[in-house]
Amino acid sequence: MSYQLEQKRTFAFLRLPFEAKRRRVRPWLVLIGRFSRPLLVLLLCASFTLWLRQSPRFALAHLEIELGPGVRREVVEQRLGGWVGSNLFTLDLESVRARLAEDPWIGEISLHKRLPDRLVVQVAERRPVAVWELSSLGEAYFVDEEGRTIAPLAGRRAGDLLVLRSPDRSTARESRARALAVARRLAERPAAGGSRHIDAIEILSTGDLRLDLRAAEFPIVLGPGDPVAAIERFERLWNPLVARGVVPAAVDLRFAGRVVVEPAQAAEKQES
Repeated sequence: MSYQLEQKRTFAFLRLPFEAKRRRVRPWLVLIGRFSRPLLVLLLCASFTLWLRQSPRFALAHLEIELGPGVRREVVEQRLGGWVGSNLFTLDLESVRARLAEDPWIGEISLHKRLPDRLVVQVAERRPVAVWELSSLGEAYFVDEEGRTIAPLAGRRAGDLLVLRSPDRSTARESRARALAVARRLAERPAAGGSRHIDAIEILSTGDLRLDLRAAEFPIVLGPGDPVAAIERFERLWNPLVARGVVPAAVDLRFAGRVVVEPAQAAEKQES
């Protein structure tokens, strides 16, 4: 018993007069410590971005222009002159593209930036493949291979381009595109002869096509079917017609399996 009392007294003597209090960590300090590094990184990125967008080092100073045949350099430089001095990082390429596309002769456009102060511009001309004549209006336009109008003829030389004719502007672009496709199909035929070269195509109100061939003195009317098959069907009958002395005034190939030939003598009688 005495030993136990002595032990208790000893422990009581060694006991500290007070207990150490734990330090309470404040939540807002924890949040600051956790997010201070990401915030610092964001601040540095924002400062760097602001410097890039305002630094004169990245102001557009050089236009590297690559032109296709037919596109005039002064036209491109004039349309791009308003962006010289602009910051290359804030330069909107779609706005530049739209400005260049206002010229009807400019087709494909390629733009890319080259740091620190250069814009590379590649421009190709819209190549005309035909002239669209509006007979009732006395107007004529260059058209591309998809039948889209490029610009008025306006004194330019059409050269040896195919001529498309229609009475007015009501002719849809799809009809012009079909006429051009027919001309390409016939030009790609392996057989030589006058049917390969077409001088003009008249787009009728029904959507049918009247072809003027260079080697023929009569028009050929085509319907919506295969133009090559229709022309070949007529060519098989050409020698028998010549042997019989028939001189066509017009040939109608709009009907499947049939060739309608209007003799020149009958046409002369109708005119008289």
